[in-house]
Amino acid sequence: MDIKLILMVISLLFLIGCKGGTQGPITTVDIYKGVDGLKMNFLKNAPSDEVFENSVMPVYIELRNEGAYNIVMGYLTVSLEEDYMEITNWPIKKPITGIVSDNQLVFDLKGKSKVSIEGEQGIVSLTANTKAIDELSEKHTSTILASACYEYETKLSQTVCIDTDVYNLRETEKACEVKDISLTSQGAPVAITKIETEMLPHQDVAKIRPHFVIYVRNKGNGEVIDRGYVAEACSSAKISKDKYNVVAITAFLSNKQLDCDVTESDMIGYLKLKDKEDTIRCVLEEGIEEREGTYSTPLNIELDYGYTVSIAKDIEIKKIRKY
Repeated sequence: MDIKLILMVISLLFLIGCKGGTQGPITTVDIYKGVDGLKMNFLKNAPSDEVFENSVMPVYIELRNEGAYNIVMGYLTVSLEEDYMEITNWPIKKPITGIVSDNQLVFDLKGKSKVSIEGEQGIVSLTANTKAIDELSEKHTSTILASACYEYETKLSQTVCIDTDVYNLRETEKACEVKDISLTSQGAPVAITKIETEMLPHQDVAKIRPHFVIYVRNKGNGEVIDRGYVAEACSSAKISKDKYNVVAITAFLSNKQLDCDVTESDMIGYLKLKDKEDTIRCVLEEGIEEREGTYSTPLNIELDYGYTVSIAKDIEIKKIRKY
């Protein structure tokens, strides 16, 4: 075969490979950004703004997990004014995984990932019937309320500096510097916003105690609840006020678990959000030997909590005129 022809074929194959191998620029998406977990909304005209009495009313609710963590056994409750509306059919299909009662179902939704950067979403459909309104009224405004309750988490892995030379007595250059860290979000409604780092003296003079003050804030549009009361939050059960705004925390410095407690509380390993925020201190009580020097190491923090969100829509039920 002619050498020029061979070169032409090779060049053509190279161009085809370059054009067909990519569909656009390769981008890296940080799924651990954002302050959303579950978001939901009623689809347009389902339910309609106006319906007639004694008629069928379709309702479609869109659920979207826009956070970086999976929702497993989330609860969805639809509340109607029973004198004027009732649910007659609620098909069990994805993302619904089970039924709890006539107006409450269980669902699963995966969070954002490298494969699915928008997270999983699904449509929940149900059929409701309107009832007759008062004979002397031409219309009645009733509200349909959808509430979702689910367990969620927030994870953070941050490199921190450990400096065992608290008083700067060594003349050698240090590998890193102890400093505070400011943060924005971790792909969840409850976010770690700041970490203050300090090296404290230990009762053993040959050691130091790494000390971290962790700032946590509910940045989402919903409400935080103790993770053990998620099912009750979406039911008619009464829940004590002290179960709201509770966040469990675990923290590890490298592979060593830290002792975490709130300054003015006996709630070891828990935060109690006030005005949507709180701080907690975490300390490595066993300490670190001074001979370890100055080095960088990961600080891993996990927050576990329940979260609730609700949407509502007013429906105008109109009387059917008989003349």
